Amino acid sequence: MGEKSIFSHMGLFSKKPASILGVDVGASAVKIVELTREAGRAHLRTYGFTERKEEGNADDPRIETEKMGAMIRELRRQSGAQATTVIASLPTFSVFSSIITLPETPKKELPNAIRWEAKKLIPLPLEDMMLNWEILPDSFLTEKAGGQTPKTTDAVTASPVIVSQEKKKSIAVLITAAQKKLVEQYVGIFKAAGLTLQSLETEAFAIVRSLVGGDRSTIMVVDIGARNTDLSIIDGGIPVLNRSMEFGGNTFTDAIEKTTKLSWNHAEQLKRDVSRLATQEMIKALEPLFAPLVNEVHYTLGLYQTRNGSRIEKIILTGGSGLLFNLAQYMTSRFNITVTVGDPWARVATPIDLAPVLSEVGSRMSVAVGLAMRGI
Repeated sequence: MGEKSIFSHMGLFSKKPASILGVDVGASAVKIVELTREAGRAHLRTYGFTERKEEGNADDPRIETEKMGAMIRELRRQSGAQATTVIASLPTFSVFSSIITLPETPKKELPNAIRWEAKKLIPLPLEDMMLNWEILPDSFLTEKAGGQTPKTTDAVTASPVIVSQEKKKSIAVLITAAQKKLVEQYVGIFKAAGLTLQSLETEAFAIVRSLVGGDRSTIMVVDIGARNTDLSIIDGGIPVLNRSMEFGGNTFTDAIEKTTKLSWNHAEQLKRDVSRLATQEMIKALEPLFAPLVNEVHYTLGLYQTRNGSRIEKIILTGGSGLLFNLAQYMTSRFNITVTVGDPWARVATPIDLAPVLSEVGSRMSVAVGLAMRGI
């Protein structure tokens, strides 16, 4: 729903292909997952990932587009994927999203009303953005305490807020916007890869699909990448608050490299080897490095509780660095909330003999799995 564009976040295909590729272009790696639907369930056909190295001319969109297209084309070839239709994600920090409430409005007047509200909230000219919107179920408003929504006009990029208007009958609308230049670059990347880009959606919705499913409780998802961490609060299956911070697995690699004088690649391998054997004593020693993440999680928990008057019930860790240093156990004791590492394969039929390797790579594949699930 919303303006006609390839950028979308919730809708489903009217005609589903036999198989679909979910492609997650991350800061340090590209991940792909191919799924098919058999007997009403998603089945894994193949998957793959490759490290993405930054180079000096990466700021040139044309060069980057061609390089990324070639990387995806080669990754698809090596993985043996057959699908040519792709659903890809836009990074959380590059997308503005907000939940607004409007008085019940005639259908033909709704687009203009939404654009009017979006213009007030989005901190960039609307003509430079691709705007999508989705009417949320009535239950989204009625499930809030007393049907009340916070009153705020805060418009922090990538941090959804709810704008309330005092009317007897209201509808909740999720608006999502991305810069046209960014969307056009993604279109170019997949054209260069020889693939058909069916749609783009935000990473948060892909993660809801792969890790949350039908769980209606209030959940925080902490997606720890190489350079950035995204925190999303999911309420009734809808991402209602998203925040990004500069913290990731590279924080630990850089510290090890500096301390041991090893090369960066050797420090990265040592980090992963040590993580598998990390004791509580080791984690205690690493607390200063964890501090930015712990502080941000603590702040976001408090922010949500203040705005909504309700408590986060569980935390799910994911991302390529989500398994580091028994972080789930550490955060459980730190916040007195159940913290688990998400399993994106839980809703996908997978070969039994691949269980060990899929378990090991699962955290980094959550977005790609969720993207592919949307298409089948």
